[in-house]
Amino acid sequence: MSRRASDNDWRQWNKFDTIQISLKHGHFFDNDSALETELSYTAANLQLPGKLNQTGFDEYMDTGKTRNAPDATGSAFVRSGRYSHILFLNSRYDTRLGDWQFQPRIYANWWDHFHPVTGAINVKYDHVIGLDLPLSRRNTLFGHKGQLVVGLTGRQDATDKSERYKYRDYTTVTHRGKTRIAQVLSDEKGPLMERSDSTSTLFGGYIQQHLQLIDRLSMDAGVRYDRLSFDVSGMQWERYDYAAGNYVTGAGHYRYSADYDLLSPKVGLLYKALPGINLYANVNRGQQAPTDNEVSANYAAGKGADLKASTSTQYEVGARFRRGKLHGEMAAYLINLEDEIVKRSDASGATYYTNAGRTEKKGLELSLGYTLLNGLDVGANWEGLDYRYLDFKDGRSDYSGNVVRFTPQQRWMLYAGHHHGPWRARLSGRGMGAYYMDDRNTERYPGYNMVADLMVGWQQGHHDLQLNVNNLFDLRYAEEASKAWYGRYSKTSYVPGEPRYVQLRYKYTF
Repeated sequence: MSRRASDNDWRQWNKFDTIQISLKHGHFFDNDSALETELSYTAANLQLPGKLNQTGFDEYMDTGKTRNAPDATGSAFVRSGRYSHILFLNSRYDTRLGDWQFQPRIYANWWDHFHPVTGAINVKYDHVIGLDLPLSRRNTLFGHKGQLVVGLTGRQDATDKSERYKYRDYTTVTHRGKTRIAQVLSDEKGPLMERSDSTSTLFGGYIQQHLQLIDRLSMDAGVRYDRLSFDVSGMQWERYDYAAGNYVTGAGHYRYSADYDLLSPKVGLLYKALPGINLYANVNRGQQAPTDNEVSANYAAGKGADLKASTSTQYEVGARFRRGKLHGEMAAYLINLEDEIVKRSDASGATYYTNAGRTEKKGLELSLGYTLLNGLDVGANWEGLDYRYLDFKDGRSDYSGNVVRFTPQQRWMLYAGHHHGPWRARLSGRGMGAYYMDDRNTERYPGYNMVADLMVGWQQGHHDLQLNVNNLFDLRYAEEASKAWYGRYSKTSYVPGEPRYVQLRYKYTF
């Protein structure tokens, strides 16, 4: 059992608390079979202060604190949050069926949440039930020894009752005969606006073969197929209209469904070049279907349900090595994306999703570590990124050739760690380069440098004491900066980085 709470007094409307309880049980049978079961419960209360506009972010940079008010956020809905209860069950059985190893797994998840957001208060009751049936055995194929894995999987995600309510308490302002919501005053529910039910069902199968081609070279190849279907129906009496800034008459009864066939093949090679040095190469293709929430957002924005599944083809080569006191890793990748699902806002401010035609993502990742003395390690990680739209038009703009927003040219981290007897310590610093705030590439955020974290710990017998200091130098920066376009107009928003945070933790092990 654990409990965590934080007032986050540097930011208004940002309190958080959670309680977690988990039970685990294992049983070994006489035939060497084993049954493992886990049951956990989580209750979480999270206030969501939302992003800051330019005025609010400037105040944060000056004072280190934020206000949760319409003039600082650019939104009338300043009482957002997520308050949820989750019950999770997971059970796995491990046994032999002749030459096959059989490891069936069943899982279930029940959850509900109270979720005030822009324009509405969502109340949802949901359950997920899933089953995985994997079989594996050692085999020989084309004269090479290996291991075969086959399996079936199924999952159903059903919402028995999803409701959307108006806010009960808010103020309005009238200008030129039009009344808009100026500010919500509480997160109490008002009249019911909408009720819906949804079901998402997935059935799939997979096969993977591992082969030892020669002494130092091995191969993994496989393919997975999934059939995903979802159905949503409901009744909408009222809705929040972004352009009007108020509640208007809803669309009435609605129903929509969609089906997707998803195929994901992959192949990989691993070569043990020298002791402690491994080279690898992977090629895989994957498909990602839109979620029912994304399709629902499109219906609400009047965009229909013509979203396609995105398709990605990834090529990756790399090396891992550990020789004496030196260790490291290098990887280069290329991802070609077709019909990537991207988030957009229309002229009224309503969120919807569309498919980008073609996107190319290239990256290089490097990491290096060295042991200076016994127990003292230093190292660095660096990542270079080049993500661009090759062909993408959304009806208002042509983004072809532009850099994907929130994609810095580089990210990095430095660290030093020491372990001696019962004592341990680690100091790390991270940063990222400049990036475009919008897909139109009209404005850049400069990034940040040296957000440092410090950990000092002591462990002896049953006792474990640890001190964590995040953002050691109390740097003020934006964790994310974005710019959204509404027709000819734009709006900048910022997620401020957390200031210096000190945590002292004690654990006693029985």
